[in-house]
Amino acid sequence: MGAIEAFFNKAGQWESLMRRIRPVLLDAGMVEALKWGMPTYSFNGSIVVGMVGFKSWLALWFYQGVFLTDPNGLLVSGTEGKTKGQRQWRIKTEADFDFETLQLFVNEAIQNAIEGKTISKDRKIELEIPSELADALSSNNELSAAFETMSLSHKREYAEYVAEAKQEATRFRRVEKIMPMILSKSGLNDKYKVKS
Repeated sequence: MGAIEAFFNKAGQWESLMRRIRPVLLDAGMVEALKWGMPTYSFNGSIVVGMVGFKSWLALWFYQGVFLTDPNGLLVSGTEGKTKGQRQWRIKTEADFDFETLQLFVNEAIQNAIEGKTISKDRKIELEIPSELADALSSNNELSAAFETMSLSHKREYAEYVAEAKQEATRFRRVEKIMPMILSKSGLNDKYKVKS
């Protein structure tokens, strides 16, 4: 069994809808791959859409979704103020889902990919680690070694999670919370993904 098939088998309440969405994406000529722990669908080498189930909704991530025509206001920014190009369609029940709208989004997203419409990430070159996390890393060799093996995106997720807390006490609590996650070498948001 392939990794994507295994993903669908573990998708719980969202398996049925994911399996109904999948052929629409493949029939549009996209290439399926498992990236960042979820199925993604690319066209001409550019990721167009990904899908992942959370406890309360199934998310369809349109990677350049900011360019999509969305007259019904279905698309939201996954992380307000941080996400520039990505837009997320949160489907809370299978009854809420409309295949005609999906097809419109997919067709437009592919056309945008053909035209090369993209918003690049505005990332600082250097990773900024807040002092609370830096102190924990410097005082724990095992934690530091685990952190160093992570991808830059996972390091950023952890650093930003700690840094965005306004109070020092909250930042320290967040460091305590993420230490076991770093030691297990999992991403910050892995725990929110639906497990069987």
